[in-house]
Amino acid sequence: MKKAKELFDLAESILLDDSKVKKAKDFIDGRKRILTQYTGSGNISRPTSFTKGTLESGIYKIGSDMQGVFFERVSIKTDELLEFKDKRLQEILAEIEKFWGLGEKFKNYGFSWKRGVLLYGEPGTGKTCLLKQVMNKVVEQDDVAFIAKSPGTLVSGIKTFREVEPKRRVLAVLEDIDELARYNEHALLELFDGENQEDGVLYLATTNYIDKLPPRMLRAGRFDRKIKVYNPPFEGRLAYFQHKLGTNESAGSVKKLAQQTDGFSFSQLKELVVSVFCLGNDLQEAIRRIKANLEEVSEGKKVSNLLNLLHEDVGD
Repeated sequence: MKKAKELFDLAESILLDDSKVKKAKDFIDGRKRILTQYTGSGNISRPTSFTKGTLESGIYKIGSDMQGVFFERVSIKTDELLEFKDKRLQEILAEIEKFWGLGEKFKNYGFSWKRGVLLYGEPGTGKTCLLKQVMNKVVEQDDVAFIAKSPGTLVSGIKTFREVEPKRRVLAVLEDIDELARYNEHALLELFDGENQEDGVLYLATTNYIDKLPPRMLRAGRFDRKIKVYNPPFEGRLAYFQHKLGTNESAGSVKKLAQQTDGFSFSQLKELVVSVFCLGNDLQEAIRRIKANLEEVSEGKKVSNLLNLLHEDVGD
């Protein structure tokens, strides 16, 4: 009873003192903002408060609902990742590794410790495959990769994550960023330049259509490095055919296929396998058909570029 009376007297004193009311409210609001651990159910993790914890290294989709931000873990089928000697992958990984070690330098010069890398190239060249390999390497180093359907969700997700883990390294993935820019350009600019900047974040994006991105999106400070992804080299084509045909075809046949498909994208390599080994079409005829389509696409681009130049001249 004594304890109950003491609590009642305390509550009454607070109600009669506006300054105490404000202090109590500030205290409660502050406690709400201190997110230091995660509660989990299945693949879903939610930031919560009072006890320290870390998010398990992995790849997460950021979402939000009535309860707030949550992180849903997703998996990559590692058996589908083609491992081959690829200077494109090495270039991206080297860029990321260099960035991770420069936090103090960024701070000394008064810059936010963030960086944007854009992978661009024709559809089917393997950008998504490279992206998955990079994410897999990040997870192997005990870091986290975040994917979000919208820039706004990514901003709130990283901000909330930083309340729990202020120094953890983050890879933020923006696939097909031309589509995001089409509908959410302002939110994207806020992601890179807004007041809610967070340190230790590297943004890695892909696009098939770099010409559809507004120039202001491509300037330094948003995407500092732009890396063109070309069709796979011989090693990549060989790895693809070994993965798809290795148990059914001889090593010599697989190697010959890789030699005959110079200039093919991964999408076109897939079409060749489907056409010949699934549908039973003639190999040489399938190769000629795909190469003819390549030439038609190339000629079409030349005409399109010429029309664009003429349009620019008329406009001037």
